[in-house]
Amino acid sequence: MIKPKKKIFVNSEEEVVRFVDNLSLENILEKQEIKLVKSALKFDDLEIREVLVPKKKTICLNTGMTNEEIKMIYLKYSFTHYPVIDEKKRIIGLFNMKYFCQLLIKNEIIDWRKIINKNVIYFSFHNKLHKSLTKMRVTGSRLAIVKEKDKFIGIVGFLDVLSPLIGQIRKKA
Repeated sequence: MIKPKKKIFVNSEEEVVRFVDNLSLENILEKQEIKLVKSALKFDDLEIREVLVPKKKTICLNTGMTNEEIKMIYLKYSFTHYPVIDEKKRIIGLFNMKYFCQLLIKNEIIDWRKIINKNVIYFSFHNKLHKSLTKMRVTGSRLAIVKEKDKFIGIVGFLDVLSPLIGQIRKKA
């Protein structure tokens, strides 16, 4: 690790940004590096509401679906995780499509409802992204449900939470 020759006193994030901009002008940092530093500084102010996928755009599985219908959902949308709703349209868990496909490949055909993960993480509309990222990382969750006043308003994936920090991640076709 390189030790600085003298201490630099910085009193605010604005001063850090100004310092980083000066490093850019002096060609010490590249544009991508500057963008990453600035994104990191803004990250702790961002909320879930800024990255969530709204309910109307969320693809949910319902407990009345058959294995064949589940396969068709995957062929159409190709997501690895889906919220699962019951007949009353309440979230009851999350479904890992990758695990389901692994079981199918091994000819361990099962009723898909038996592998619904009931350990769901819930976030509020106003949860801070940095805290949400930490909770998802620690629990190993790749998808969380966003609720406000016990009402399902959307979902947020691990990559959604990371996107303001590292940029949009293009999904493979």
